Amino acid sequence: MYWMGRVNSIIPDKDLASRFSAEAHAMDNIDVQADAERCDAELTAQVQRLQQSGQALLEEATKQPTPPK
Repeated sequence: MYWMGRVNSIIPDKDLASRFSAEAHAMDNIDVQADAERCDAELTAQVQRLQQSGQALLEEATKQPTPPK
């Protein structure tokens, strides 16, 4: 999340794909494949952790009674 926050702060969403593409073209095929596999695994793991955290927060919020108005 920290890394993506850093990326998002300097690269607008509309430019993200073109920046990734430019970086990929600067690399040789072996580097691209290795980095793609590594990044995919890391991103998948981070997304799963975020989903689990979000689900835990949602479950915790639904357990607590609603305060009176």
